[in-house]
Amino acid sequence: RHIKFADEIFVLNPAHVNGLCDGLIARGYDLNIWAYARVDTIKPAMADKLRKAGIRWLAYGFESGSERVRKDVNKGYAANDVPKAVALTRNAGIFIIGNFIFGLPEDDLDTMQETLDLALEMCCEFANLNCTMAYPGSALYDIALQEG
Repeated sequence: RHIKFADEIFVLNPAHVNGLCDGLIARGYDLNIWAYARVDTIKPAMADKLRKAGIRWLAYGFESGSERVRKDVNKGYAANDVPKAVALTRNAGIFIIGNFIFGLPEDDLDTMQETLDLALEMCCEFANLNCTMAYPGSALYDIALQEG
């Protein structure tokens, strides 16, 4: 009954999401599904269908409250996408897991405050406040090695 879709781009392909949701809805399962979404790809009809299919939680990678910091890590959504996605998700009856990162390459005290302010403003039902990690194989890891 409790399922997690560990696909970080789950809502990216509407045909895939709609097909999966249609199948779940047709079978009438009573599910509690946790999935990932992107603030720049979630749409009203999709949110309603996700809820009907049993998706009760959507995790968004908000990452940073700073446009400059987001742009640097290729999170190219507009600032107004965040409150729109949050409202859309809540209006569909889906809970929100917000993921925020502190210490990204362009972060400073002011941008990290912006991130904290965003986390407080969004008031997600669940939030992950993470420190940046430079994992081997990532561009950030290469930068960390270069900079000592």
